[in-house]
Amino acid sequence: MLPKTIVVLVDSYTAGRLKFKNYLNPSYRVLDFASEEAAWSRMLKTGPALLVHVIRGSGPDRWNLVRQVRSHSQLTYLPVLGIVEALDSLTRLQSLEAGMDQLLESVCSRELLLIAAERLRNGLESAYHYSYRRFLLEDKFGQLPSEDERFLVKIHEYVRRNLPKVDLQVGDLAEAMAMSPSQLDRRLQRLKGLTPKQYISEHRLCAAYHLLSTKKGNVSEVSAWTGFKSLSYFSTRFSERFSTNPSVVRENRENIDDQAPWQEMASRLGLTGPIQIPAHYSRKRN
Repeated sequence: MLPKTIVVLVDSYTAGRLKFKNYLNPSYRVLDFASEEAAWSRMLKTGPALLVHVIRGSGPDRWNLVRQVRSHSQLTYLPVLGIVEALDSLTRLQSLEAGMDQLLESVCSRELLLIAAERLRNGLESAYHYSYRRFLLEDKFGQLPSEDERFLVKIHEYVRRNLPKVDLQVGDLAEAMAMSPSQLDRRLQRLKGLTPKQYISEHRLCAAYHLLSTKKGNVSEVSAWTGFKSLSYFSTRFSERFSTNPSVVRENRENIDDQAPWQEMASRLGLTGPIQIPAHYSRKRN
């Protein structure tokens, strides 16, 4: 059985959490929290498919969690569905400015909430491919002659070229950047909001999603090509990150990248050495 899609629900009221959790529970795996701090910590670990934030009161800080999500590179993809007591023009404006995707009133029906949740969840596909391009496909971050940009280009290139190495360690990355592990951690967190370990993991997972969705290998091959130590570990991490099983992505996605030669993609990902490219990948599909 495939794991259910993870939705994080935040509501300071116990009765509200119970109500909306019951609305969502048949279709999703709901992780509910009374505080934004607890929800934030769990979101960083699980990579949910949707955040449902029930916003109480009218203070200026009520959009803080939304702003935090939008400013963090690990969660910027996350769709946010807000539920408020009254939908007036000022609330709509403030929510859009903060980065909210959609708003519903607290009196909404279960059917309306599920439709809104499914619509936002289905919109994740473009975000996944944006994430892939951001971490793996774009060889240049721009032309600004800044020290930080040169640092990001260098670390991006090193991880991309060494992606298939199962034993790639943070220490290897720090040595390549001529920094201590603690210096690397501080700088990367300041610039990208990710630890070095998270940065490497994001490379692996986004590459795997892209390769599976464009049918550039089966699940076992992609697991090996992106440096995971075992197929079971790959499946677990992939499901946690994208809330779906890798085999589902491999079998159900349309081939959206037919024109990109496999050889070029292999080169971009650093897939060199003993890996054999199956002959059928180079055949033109009808």
